[in-house]
Amino acid sequence: NIVGSANIDKWDGLGRKNLVLAIAFAIGSFGLIGLPFFNGFWSKMMIVESVVSAGGWMYLVIGTILLSALIETFYFFRIIFRLFINKNIESSYSVHIFIYLAILILSVIVIYIGVKPSYLSNFIHKAAIDLVDKSQYINNVLGVIK
Repeated sequence: NIVGSANIDKWDGLGRKNLVLAIAFAIGSFGLIGLPFFNGFWSKMMIVESVVSAGGWMYLVIGTILLSALIETFYFFRIIFRLFINKNIESSYSVHIFIYLAILILSVIVIYIGVKPSYLSNFIHKAAIDLVDKSQYINNVLGVIK
């Protein structure tokens, strides 16, 4: 890695050294946390909606989801804060342009799915139907049933 250590305490100020990677890390973190306008929000929202419709003891699942999101938020914001601490970090490592390109593409995807989830949910819904309906699956894969 850039600082030569996986110890988060040694990452202080890394975001000031490499702003693009720090912002991309923050975007990915926001997606994992499930903040609105990022991809993870919609998946957590769908899980919570399904649990609420099931009712009963399943409310424990909602509590677990919300508690885990709170813990994730604490840890990811701790890392993001440390990235932007006003400290000069020593690093002679250069990042290849393809790494920047891959990270930027993934960051755009995280935000795009968060803003427009229907684009991906249509594919997921069709895949779920195909998984449940075995004859449709066999037809799609083997083309046997007409």
